[in-house]
Order: sequence, then C-alpha cells, then structure tokens
Amino acid sequence: MRRPLVPILLAALLTATAAAAGPLPQGVWIVEDIDGRGVIDNLQSTLEADGDRVAGMAGCNRYNGQLREDGTGLSIGPVMSTRMMCTPAVMDQEQKLFSALARVRGQDLR
Repeated sequence: MRRPLVPILLAALLTATAAAAGPLPQGVWIVEDIDGRGVIDNLQSTLEADGDRVAGMAGCNRYNGQLREDGTGLSIGPVMSTRMMCTPAVMDQEQKLFSALARVRGQDLR
C-alpha cells in the first residue's frame, strides 16, 4: 500500500525530536515534502520500511539502511545508496532527503 508522507519527510513523520516510542513504522511512503520546501513534482522519492530496514528511491539513486527503535526514539542509518549522477536539482533533493533521514529521532504518524 502506498501512502503519502505527512509534511516534512521524517522531520514530521519521524520527528527530529524524540516522540513517543512505539512500533517501528512499516509500509511504503511517498515523499511529498522535505523540510517544508516541497519536492520536484514529477520526481517520486519513496521510503519503504520493512522490519528493521528502510529502502527506497531517493530521486536518482536507490538507497537502504537500518531502522532502529531503542525505547526512547527512532533512528535511521547508516544509509547507503547507489552512485548515479542526475541533474543538479535532483541531486540536491536527494541530499536533502538523506539529511532528513539522518536527523530522524522519533515518529509522529498522523
């Protein structure tokens, strides 16, 4: 099942501040916004959470990493990705996504 992410990818879905601990988020999510700056309309970035792993399409490259919950918060990483080059705007969006993933500290599913 595909669901859109709530605003501010993983800085709201999986917040940068500790949120209530709960089960790890699972499913496929479509990135609609990163840090309140939107995303390129025809570029689909995704996040798929399955067990303790995350994977997806960052825009140009595929990525995967570990999803961890330690009782007080959530974290993602380290994240590994393929290394293809795309247009500067796509690469910029990818870096913003990877930065947001690195800042994950909790979850807030609304």
